Amino acid sequence: MKKLHFIEFILLIYTFTFSYSQAPNFSKSHQEKISQNIVDYFKLDRENIHIHLNKNEYLSSDKIWFKGYITEKKTGLPFGLTINTYVALYDENGIKLKSHLIYTENSTFYGNIELGSEFKTGTYYLQAYTNYMNNFSEDCSSVYKIYIINPLENKVVNNTQNINLDNVNITFSPESGVLLEGATNAVVIKINDCNNTAIATHDGKIVDSKNNTITTFSTNNLGFGKFEIFLNQNETYKAVVTISGKSFEKHLPPLQMEGFTFSVNNYTFPDNTIIKVKTNSRTLSKINNAPFSFVIHQNSAAIIADFTFDGKTEKNISIPNSSIPKGLSTVYLINEKLTKIGERNIYRQPYESTQTSLSIFEKRADSIQIKGNTRLKAGEISISVLPEKAQFENKNQTIYNYMIFDELKEKIPNAAYFINEFNKKKHYELDNILITAQSKYIWNNLLNNPPKENFEFDLGLTLKGKVNLENTDLTKHKINMSSTAYGFTEFTSIDSKNEFQFKNLIVADSTTVHFSLLNSKAVQKTLKMYSSITNNKRVYTKPISPEPQTCFSKFITNDNNDWFPKIINGTLLEDITVNTVKKNKPLTNNLRYNNGMSKGFKITEEDQNQDLLQFIASHGYDVNIQGATVTIISRGVHTFNNISNGPTIYIDDSLISDYNILLSYRLTFVDEIYINKRGYGSGQSGFGGVIRIYTKKGADGPTAFKVKSNSQVLTGGFQKDEIFKNPKYANFNDPGFQNYGTIQWLPKVLTDSDGTFTFSIPNFNQEKVKIILEGIDSDGQILSETKIIEVK
Repeated sequence: MKKLHFIEFILLIYTFTFSYSQAPNFSKSHQEKISQNIVDYFKLDRENIHIHLNKNEYLSSDKIWFKGYITEKKTGLPFGLTINTYVALYDENGIKLKSHLIYTENSTFYGNIELGSEFKTGTYYLQAYTNYMNNFSEDCSSVYKIYIINPLENKVVNNTQNINLDNVNITFSPESGVLLEGATNAVVIKINDCNNTAIATHDGKIVDSKNNTITTFSTNNLGFGKFEIFLNQNETYKAVVTISGKSFEKHLPPLQMEGFTFSVNNYTFPDNTIIKVKTNSRTLSKINNAPFSFVIHQNSAAIIADFTFDGKTEKNISIPNSSIPKGLSTVYLINEKLTKIGERNIYRQPYESTQTSLSIFEKRADSIQIKGNTRLKAGEISISVLPEKAQFENKNQTIYNYMIFDELKEKIPNAAYFINEFNKKKHYELDNILITAQSKYIWNNLLNNPPKENFEFDLGLTLKGKVNLENTDLTKHKINMSSTAYGFTEFTSIDSKNEFQFKNLIVADSTTVHFSLLNSKAVQKTLKMYSSITNNKRVYTKPISPEPQTCFSKFITNDNNDWFPKIINGTLLEDITVNTVKKNKPLTNNLRYNNGMSKGFKITEEDQNQDLLQFIASHGYDVNIQGATVTIISRGVHTFNNISNGPTIYIDDSLISDYNILLSYRLTFVDEIYINKRGYGSGQSGFGGVIRIYTKKGADGPTAFKVKSNSQVLTGGFQKDEIFKNPKYANFNDPGFQNYGTIQWLPKVLTDSDGTFTFSIPNFNQEKVKIILEGIDSDGQILSETKIIEVK
């Protein structure tokens, strides 16, 4: 159990202002209002979560392994205050199937979700969230699409990239959201099919009603292109494109007779961003040199540039790039009433473009040692290693989309392509995509509807209970809660209603804890009580939105029996001693708890003169008595993480928290003893072994046990830590392993101050392997790369 304390952070927000003409009735008061309202809107901490999955196509026999990273949106830095994180699994209809509470420490977490034969082949979703995210109108959770394949159904994911020419989509996105008559407009065009497969073309054209070509365009391999066009009032326009010999047409949306449009160029000039804003003569005659502003917004920061048109239909505004936040920002055009006229997103690269290097520095028969160097200095990365040809497609679910572009409603396709080895060409291509994307934030909410803190920031678990002693004043008593597994003991007071609570608990699911009632003199009293954890099943109030069905089946029949890996059946068990007893004296408690995994002893008349501590000492424990103090140490068991190596001892299934009560106790009152030296089946509470003692019915006397504690198994705690283990593959070279096998999953690899790191993978005699790396450093730099390296 840990008691956590908040550290107060003071965030200084600077607002940059630029004035391009005299606008005395607009500038200062409006700027202050905009800036303060935006600061207020982001006053609460906002957690940003990304999950790195070891792959995204799973067999129903697999486990989903994941590593989580958390930053704070305003700073972009790792956010160490989060403790309670939920990871939930949904089916294709958005129905929750499983949910785990994951312990988060120092801004990271890791865990797994176990699948099973009950999972049918289909599309599924993982969602990561915290209770505190419910305070915000925007969906702050992170959602990931995965595929689960049940080999018994003989279906696989249909990864075809063939274009469906029966249903081609052509969409237009004016740069600022407006197609203005009588002005030159910048328009992004996107072409894809009904399966969302991008269509590249080089012979697109825009024609008028007389079929005259006004301009031409092309689209890249992501399906995006851009053109500029002057639009006349009494004319219609359409795009014409030929794909695989077939012609497609799409009319531009209706024109707006009055209004404003603008374009942003932050990729041509190294030091300045140029904003070109336009209107038409009809609008210019009505605005009477009214003031306008551009607001460049990123979280709690706002850069405000005031201007007027000065009797002209166009205005150019130059803003130093050094004043614009790195990363993603949204540009708003607003009028003097603070009404939004148009908006679009821009990006400024915050990271170096250096790539991670990997090399083999030692190869053994059973393992391969790999050394790497990355731009993350003193950072933490997670590594998934798969066969070279593994079914893996994660381009839209990298850390870049969830940390850099998290404010967008849509994912940037193949974000790693743009961020890694960033250059001017990629910046231009990314800028076209950003024109089509929508921000999660609504301008009116930024100005008028700051979030309210209605949901708690959970710091561990809260356990509430009540003592069942009526007409008894317990306000001077204390409740003691302890756990042998976690080596803690805590005290809390009892109120006038006989109720108590423990806060900030960090305990794993199904941990056994023990409660004792102590009076004002610290004397233990008989305790009857009940308790439960109250904050371990938080629900996220915004349901996930499954992707709409496409025009083809996502899964196709596959009758190839070699398509899936072969797993060696059977389980390798550690040595377990099975004991037999004489038929005339059978064990009666051997089916209770995990006694079947213990060595059981029936106490006979010959044993009754023996001391209980002597009996324990003769069965694998070191017993030491100093005066009235008894210590019991498990032979051969070492301590770690403050976990005791003494045995957990129960009497009639109630824990004894003090070995001293066993002093001078003889076996006269004992019926059976079960000794489980390795603690099989007892989780972390069994590290020092488990001893269960059962007394004879009706046993009483001056030396009889007086057990006054209350034991309880806490369900709904944090998911227990588990070390990654591969399935026992029968063959590492068959198509099944190459398609769906897993070589290694390393959720926590640290880089040194130079960005150097090392890791090891099992040697499965592969020629090449696919290595997926994601991570973050203390400065908030993030990384997502996929490497293919030779390991033969």
